[in-house]
Amino acid sequence: MNFIKRNIGKIIAVIVLIPIVTSLIYLIWLNSIFSVSEPSDKRLEQLFESYTKSEFPKSGKIIEKDYLTGLNDGWEVAIIKVKDTVEFKQLLDDFELTKIMTQRTRGKYGFGFSSKLAAEKTTSLDSIYYTKPKELFKLGYIKNKNIIVFEKEW
Repeated sequence: MNFIKRNIGKIIAVIVLIPIVTSLIYLIWLNSIFSVSEPSDKRLEQLFESYTKSEFPKSGKIIEKDYLTGLNDGWEVAIIKVKDTVEFKQLLDDFELTKIMTQRTRGKYGFGFSSKLAAEKTTSLDSIYYTKPKELFKLGYIKNKNIIVFEKEW
């Protein structure tokens, strides 16, 4: 009993601090989930190469990019401007020849891009390709502007 009387201040402090510390740890964990930083150009280049099985264009530059992440889903999108027209046409030929991706026709609601950045470009797209079976990677291009738009969902 004497022990409790002598240390009552410390006991109350511990009882109050335990939920506070637990709450802080939980908030830090939540912050780490929701604070995904914008994808790097290198990551987007690797996504492009892994899904198209083509090299990222040497004269290509990512001019716009965006991302969205949630608990169970999200997407990354990039718009690439290819300066060299010959390289751009070769890349388009590669898409046709390799048949890694399936060409898609425009549906009632467009091409199915999730991001606003990509969806704004869909009216200008000449063609679009997607990966099977779940269509999680979509790629479109605008021939007369040497622009490629791609989006990866997860």
